[in-house]
Amino acid sequence: MTCEPLIDVKQAAAILNVGATKVKRMAQSGEVPAIQIGNRWKFRPSWLDKWLNSQVPSLGHPCSSQATEVQ
Repeated sequence: MTCEPLIDVKQAAAILNVGATKVKRMAQSGEVPAIQIGNRWKFRPSWLDKWLNSQVPSLGHPCSSQATEVQ
């Protein structure tokens, strides 16, 4: 069991950088991980972080041997 707090739609929207209405639609469709408590959608920040990371294609680690130093 985790002690991480649940956040509301407005807070999730700020994390995802989209509007609250968009977050509600994404939750209803199952696009983002969320739970519905009554008529309200709740999220855990770690769920959103994991989801965001899964949406961004890997660009490689910036410290890899192929990284170019800018001077």
